Amino acid sequence: MDTEERERKRLEKKTREVQTTWKQHKRQRQNESDNNPCLEESKLSIQCIEENYSRRELCNRYFEAYKNCKKYWHSVMRERIIRGIKPPMPTHEEREKIKKELGVNFVIP
Repeated sequence: MDTEERERKRLEKKTREVQTTWKQHKRQRQNESDNNPCLEESKLSIQCIEENYSRRELCNRYFEAYKNCKKYWHSVMRERIIRGIKPPMPTHEEREKIKKELGVNFVIP
């Protein structure tokens, strides 16, 4: 094995390690309510899929609720960026206050 091949293998290994760490970080952030404004909708969608795996059409209302939630908070975030408001995504507490004031509810009972 020559030096170039050793270096290439070392870099490949390092790249895999970084990718794995990034995936773990991303997964962890998605499970935090401050970073994921649609955590509840996401959990309900996944729960529905697990319960009705062979009949996914039963989960359509949860998928729609999740999709609407993501669209709504993305538009809020985009507007806050345009206006220079930081952080771009409101905190969990701010989001709950906004939802209460506007009567926004994505979760369908």
